[in-house]
Amino acid sequence: HHSLGAGDSLRFRFTPWLYAKASYEYATRLPRPDEVFGDGKLILANLELKPELSHNVNAGPRVELARTPFGDFIFDVNAFLRDSDRLIVQLGNDRNFTYQNVYRARAIGIENALNWASPGRYVIVDGMLTWQDVRNASSQGTFGDFKGDRIPNRPYLFASWGARLRSI
Repeated sequence: HHSLGAGDSLRFRFTPWLYAKASYEYATRLPRPDEVFGDGKLILANLELKPELSHNVNAGPRVELARTPFGDFIFDVNAFLRDSDRLIVQLGNDRNFTYQNVYRARAIGIENALNWASPGRYVIVDGMLTWQDVRNASSQGTFGDFKGDRIPNRPYLFASWGARLRSI
């Protein structure tokens, strides 16, 4: 099986501390071996599983404030859209699971990150928060009756944070 892909990105700096970025890609994700062959226990094989095809768009601003009296700040916001054909999802019942293709799915979301570094960069704190809404957009096939519903087993909220100390 051959599949073409393409992508590009653009970044424009408005001021020394503000720029915007945007990207697009047409991508193919091949199923992992465990998605196709299962695990021999709870996940059954699905030899009919097809690769995912998706149009992915990202856009957002980034603010970088360096050398302020309070340290360095970076704030990044990114909105995204992922329009997928044959999205691979894990579905199951009370006995076992299989990976299957949803004919069409759409994910929209927003992610942001905040980074602060103290003067001298002795303390660095950063955090990230992402919200996404992944929904069935298929009007045909097995999942046609569930058009507009959330895709099961897909988390919608992610967060992380970290802190680092550096000695002289």
